[in-house]
Amino acid sequence: MIEEDVLEHVRDAKTSHEAWNTFAKLFSKKNDTRLQLLESELLSVVQRDLTIAQYFHKVKSLCREISELDPEAPISETRMKRIIIHGLRPKFKGFVAAVQGWKNQPSLVEFENLLVGQEALAKQMGGVSLKGEEEALYAHKDSDVFKDELQSAQIQLSLGEAENAADGDIGDEKIQSPWQIGVHGQPSDKGEPSEAEAPIPLRRSARTKKPNPKYA
Repeated sequence: MIEEDVLEHVRDAKTSHEAWNTFAKLFSKKNDTRLQLLESELLSVVQRDLTIAQYFHKVKSLCREISELDPEAPISETRMKRIIIHGLRPKFKGFVAAVQGWKNQPSLVEFENLLVGQEALAKQMGGVSLKGEEEALYAHKDSDVFKDELQSAQIQLSLGEAENAADGDIGDEKIQSPWQIGVHGQPSDKGEPSEAEAPIPLRRSARTKKPNPKYA
């Protein structure tokens, strides 16, 4: 069923061919408007609070819709990657710069997987910037090396937690008071001075004091 506002454009057409051409021009203008809106949104898209997977999906959807409206000028994977990099959060910039230094550049799918892994690792590390990881990427420029570095970082994190737990156990040891230590440094069972350290009671003299005749 044709809407009333659309019918107004073909009401005066004398032939079906003329009406068809009018329809084609009308919808072509609508497509151009829609295309401009989509391209404007694509150029201004940013990650913000989206996850890497959500952000990639949003950019891919916009690119796919634009390509459908303008089949003669599809968006290449390289351009799509540039758009994605432009809108990433600042915390991923160092990692992206490291990846761009690789001799063999990853595909769009591989690039997404790398960023997802980096996002998960950053979350595990509490959002700490992994400067060491970026330097390793510059040096090796290999995705397999990157995976090894991720595993190494996870192992170091586990070891660090174990050391912190051990330090906490040492700090919790109670300091015994001198009264709880025996002669040879052994604790007394009752927490009191040991027999060797107990004070010796004073002894009174058994002799009877005689009066001095001088003062009798």
